[in-house]
Amino acid sequence: MGSQHFSVDSDELERAETGVRDAVDELDKIAPFDVGANDGRGLRGYVDNNASAAGDDELEGALLVFGRSWEWGAKYLVEDGLETADALAETNENYRAADEQAGGFLDRVGHVMTGDPTKTYEQAQQDGSTPDISERAATAAETGDAGWFQQMGEKVF
Repeated sequence: MGSQHFSVDSDELERAETGVRDAVDELDKIAPFDVGANDGRGLRGYVDNNASAAGDDELEGALLVFGRSWEWGAKYLVEDGLETADALAETNENYRAADEQAGGFLDRVGHVMTGDPTKTYEQAQQDGSTPDISERAATAAETGDAGWFQQMGEKVF
């Protein structure tokens, strides 16, 4: 089946959320929420109040039909758009939290494998970054530091 990797780009999720919210904001400019878009009246009210400015009877009639036909559609677009943006934001937060948890787990695994065996993970975090155990062993061997090896429980020849 091959090697397929799943990944999520949190910046893309954030851009998608912003894009949806921007689109909803544009709908607000056309049919402001404070004049009834939340209950479907915004678009129809806007068109009813402004269709005569089109300057043509047929165009005015078409705009009125459009406003009446889409008054609930605009409401659902706004509601669904806001729900989608909220879902994208929540998904992004969940992925970021999972990444942080995974990173913390990998840090602990790294400490177990290469960290100072005389310290707990929490102690090592408090003390700051320490060189891995193989680097310290090499330095002790080069300098003839038998005490370090004895401290680690190694038999010194």
